[in-house]
Amino acid sequence: MWWRDISALCREEWFATHVHRSVGNGENTFFWFDVWCGGEEFRARFNKLYDLSLFKGASVFDMCHL
Repeated sequence: MWWRDISALCREEWFATHVHRSVGNGENTFFWFDVWCGGEEFRARFNKLYDLSLFKGASVFDMCHL
């Protein structure tokens, strides 16, 4: 139940402009599914590359070490 509230909060404009995620070493940030660069998921921004990717579940750390 609380996760739904958190998800709704993330869609609020003030929340998105004041709260940021730190990628850190990238192990806990998904390359294609998390918003970590540019304000939208890479799978939406680069959908043709996502369709071709063999590493759809990879983290940022994994992609940097390929």
